[in-house]
Amino acid sequence: DITLIKNHLSNAYVATITIYDITAKKEMEVAYEGQQAITSALAFGVNSYWIIDWETEEFIDAFTRNDYVEKKINPQVVNKKYTEAMRYTYYALLGKTDDNMAEYEIDNVRSRLSDQGRYIVSEEIYFAPTNMYFQIEYAALNYKDRMAIIMSTRDVTTVRESERALQLELKTALEQAKRANLAKTNFLFNMSHDIRTPMNAILGFNEIATQHIDDKERVLDALEKAKYAGKHMLGVINDILDMSRIDSGKLELDINIIDVKEHIMRFEDMFKFDMEKRGIKFEVIDETKTKYIYGDYLRITQVITNLLGNAMKFTKAGGTVTYHGIEVEVEEEGYVGYNIHIKDTGIGMSEEFQRRVFTAFEREQTSTVSGIQGTGLGLAIVKRLVELMDGKITFTSKVGVGTEFVVSFKAQVVDEANLEMTLAKHESEEDSNFDIKGKRILLVDDNELNREIAYEILSSAGFEVEQADDGNTAIEKIFDADEDYFDLVFMDIQMPSMNGYEAARQIRKLSNRKKAHIPIIAMTANAFEEDREKSFKSGMNEHIAKPVDIEKVIEIVKKVYSTLE
Repeated sequence: DITLIKNHLSNAYVATITIYDITAKKEMEVAYEGQQAITSALAFGVNSYWIIDWETEEFIDAFTRNDYVEKKINPQVVNKKYTEAMRYTYYALLGKTDDNMAEYEIDNVRSRLSDQGRYIVSEEIYFAPTNMYFQIEYAALNYKDRMAIIMSTRDVTTVRESERALQLELKTALEQAKRANLAKTNFLFNMSHDIRTPMNAILGFNEIATQHIDDKERVLDALEKAKYAGKHMLGVINDILDMSRIDSGKLELDINIIDVKEHIMRFEDMFKFDMEKRGIKFEVIDETKTKYIYGDYLRITQVITNLLGNAMKFTKAGGTVTYHGIEVEVEEEGYVGYNIHIKDTGIGMSEEFQRRVFTAFEREQTSTVSGIQGTGLGLAIVKRLVELMDGKITFTSKVGVGTEFVVSFKAQVVDEANLEMTLAKHESEEDSNFDIKGKRILLVDDNELNREIAYEILSSAGFEVEQADDGNTAIEKIFDADEDYFDLVFMDIQMPSMNGYEAARQIRKLSNRKKAHIPIIAMTANAFEEDREKSFKSGMNEHIAKPVDIEKVIEIVKKVYSTLE
């Protein structure tokens, strides 16, 4: 440092020369610049880095957070030049054999850095011992007054695993979509066949009856067979409805008192004739003691009927079907357990089909191949109904030997006080003098053919029937009539102008109290549980699904009137 100082007395200049030792300062500046270069060259998430001389390929500095790299790799590479070290790492340590090594060649790295200043290798490296994925990035920097390359590794394991998880999720979703689409296709194929088959029979036997109208015996035979086909088709539709209710969680058990002995006897009465007609021996073994329990009579019946029906369908003449009801003790006080065995000597099931026997719409063979009708829904419904009763169902089966299903559940025992009250109520209902004859019904339906069928059925049962073709007409008829004229309304739902829901709401708003409270029963093809709920919310008293079963109609009418008394 040279400083000039003027002497004011002599007007002469004096030069002062000062020499400083700045070695330490210079070293600090160089170190700082190096750290700044490293910081600017590296991004967040760096796991390790090595600084390499641009010209000589010698390793100048290194840093790592990975113990495996620190102890196993660095000692093997840092005493080598870059090219030798990378080839050793790539081939010897990583076991790579492809030609991606070219991406790491020093000439390629220099060229990329000269053009871009930063270079990320497209390949991700997997270090098996640490179970980690790394990405390598190169950057050019001025390090301690010389040109250098910094090679850094980033831990991309989390990103890689997230991507793999997402890919797996997408793959799983795609497979599920494919299975769902296949199930839908199979369902539509099966439903088309299973509905068209009985429909073809109905139309065919109707044609036979028409062509032989003067042959009473032939006509009655054709009509009886058409009726059987119609019931089968209705069974297919009911299976679908039941499955829908179960899947939507809207199916609830209706708990009432069950006479156990009478219940078992009903199955014997129900199946004995058909079994004998097919040449099948039907055995009923009753090892129950408790006479009355609480349970859902309909759903227990549905479970056992389905299993017995399957046993009968898949057992050939000369075989045996056995119903064996066993009562067992359970730990819970006031409850009793049941193991119901349904065993047959039928065709049995293959091991492959046994794995999917409770899957909806699954059949070991289509009915076209087996000659046995069915939707593939029965056992799926059975399993879910049993689970709804907090029970379980198991089975064993062998091809050519037969199948045995075991349904296990527990039920609350009916105490004597509740039993006497219930039986007394039941007897009073049976002794009721309720008479449908003379009851005047307003039948509301926009379909003329449906009205004609319902009219004939209801009239034959003793009802007096008047008709309306839509909701508006129904309201007008009730409004214009005397308050005691109509006793009951059967209301269709899907109608033009005004549907059944709205018509029921309008009737409930009538100023005449008696007319506003007239019993309204939905009689509709809208048979899902949500349709029933909509009927009740609109003010209707009950809901009957088409086709019309007169016994069911009379039962519902009596039920409605008993609640009004």
